[in-house]
Amino acid sequence: MASNAKRTRLLRTVAVTLGLLGLLSCAAVAQKGLLDERDPVSERQQLMKNQGANFKDLRDKAKAGNFAAIAVNAQNIAFAARHIPLLFPKGSLGTPEQKSRAKPEIWQDWDGFIAATTQTRDAALALWELTKDAEKQPVSAEQVQAAIKNLAESCKGCHDKFRKPKEQQ
Repeated sequence: MASNAKRTRLLRTVAVTLGLLGLLSCAAVAQKGLLDERDPVSERQQLMKNQGANFKDLRDKAKAGNFAAIAVNAQNIAFAARHIPLLFPKGSLGTPEQKSRAKPEIWQDWDGFIAATTQTRDAALALWELTKDAEKQPVSAEQVQAAIKNLAESCKGCHDKFRKPKEQQ
């Protein structure tokens, strides 16, 4: 039974990773102007959903004490965070139908936005570094929880400054 649960978690992680890589590949191609119809609002909304799925998955793994399995989620979050600015070209606030929660402050404080996404990337990389060899070099639950808290706070910091609350879409 335990192997089925591990297999399910692995398949879910692989699916999220492949989805994220596909999205980022499209974003990279679109950023270079190679796609005729580009919708950065939909692309970044999907990327953020994937980020949320990765974060939920790593929290579930942490609760289960499966620290080594967290590394792939942390790596996915770090990779995507590095590409977030590509999905916010100037003037991409979106239409009312898209329900974008992006604030104009993103473009008004571009350097601050880059710093916030970099902070998230760095926090995710720190969690990855901590957990990537956890099978060989055990880490404590306290260390993992502290790194997850740091990652969550970096995400929240960016969202608080650059994302509208749900009711202000």
